[in-house]
Amino acid sequence: MLIRLYSFSYKQDGPPADPAGHGGGFTIDCRGLPNPGRIPEMKTLSGLDSAVVEMLTNAPETAPFLDHAEQLVLFTANAHQARGFNDLTVMFGCTGGRHRSVFSVERAAERLRAEGFKTRVIHWQLEREEQQVRKRRAMILAAGFGTRLKPLTDTVPKALIQAGRKTMLGWTLEALERAGADEITINTHYHAEQVREWIASARVCRSMLTFHESHETEILGTGGGIRQAARYLHGPSPVLVHNVDIWSDLDLRSLWDSHRPTDAATLAVMERESTSYILVDDDDRMVGLSNRDGEEVVTEPVGEPRKLGFLGIHVISPRFLEWLGRHEYRSIIRAYLDAIKAGRTVRVHLVAGNWFDMGSPDKLEALERFLESKRR
Repeated sequence: MLIRLYSFSYKQDGPPADPAGHGGGFTIDCRGLPNPGRIPEMKTLSGLDSAVVEMLTNAPETAPFLDHAEQLVLFTANAHQARGFNDLTVMFGCTGGRHRSVFSVERAAERLRAEGFKTRVIHWQLEREEQQVRKRRAMILAAGFGTRLKPLTDTVPKALIQAGRKTMLGWTLEALERAGADEITINTHYHAEQVREWIASARVCRSMLTFHESHETEILGTGGGIRQAARYLHGPSPVLVHNVDIWSDLDLRSLWDSHRPTDAATLAVMERESTSYILVDDDDRMVGLSNRDGEEVVTEPVGEPRKLGFLGIHVISPRFLEWLGRHEYRSIIRAYLDAIKAGRTVRVHLVAGNWFDMGSPDKLEALERFLESKRR
């Protein structure tokens, strides 16, 4: 079971919404504790700084407050785990989301880990305000069967097929590292144990990165996979999602940075041949889909829509993750279309560079020829 602990500001956004889709959990008010933010020399500090930690630790109100909160959370966590639940949300709020809530989350997480629980800490307001705390979270979609690559995938998952001198997972991880990702979630299903071993090795080799595995007992599709992984992805910053069978030298950091906070998502696109196209209007908004079954326009376009190829790389906002948690989709593209119908904006980012789909033997061979030409 994963226990997600959030610190947040009542003055700013209030408690974050639940991306897991089931609601519940605890929202605990820390404003009964003394406020370090009222002390001038501590105002710019946070609950991660030693001066704030010392002040709150020594305050007589702190020990009973935390003991009551932790006992309540532990009781529910043990009950949930006994019933087979795998997710619990615990949120601590204070006025500014910097001092008391951050301190309380850190202490509660420490206690829960000591009791054997897996925890994930998200300092919502602090991540918004402090560059050194901010996370760049990414997801690699790697659970598929790779049927187009048979017989290569009879005994090896698609994600671990060699492309040139690296596996597909290796290429994708390098691309995300170049983009600045520091917390990476990988979904697994087919030959999951092999991917799990790869993740364990990556943890050792890349100790500065945080890895999560989102295991699917049955294939959930792109939409369902992202929805299930949201408990590892949710935070105040947008998440970059990357198909494992895509190789590119695109500027993913630029794509990430181009995302507008008010948009549901930003899709990497280019002019290329495809069996399915994103319909894009003059404001760079996704307005529909065009494929062998015809065209589907789901919102009024500005100008004449043009056809662009989606590249399997996209940036998703926290609010869209929360929306996705309340719905069930196998296809993330279908989820985008319905979100657009509901009034949300999905925008595209036109990119330039080299891009290869590694999902079939002939396409894999084309990439290997390209990589060989670069080595000459």
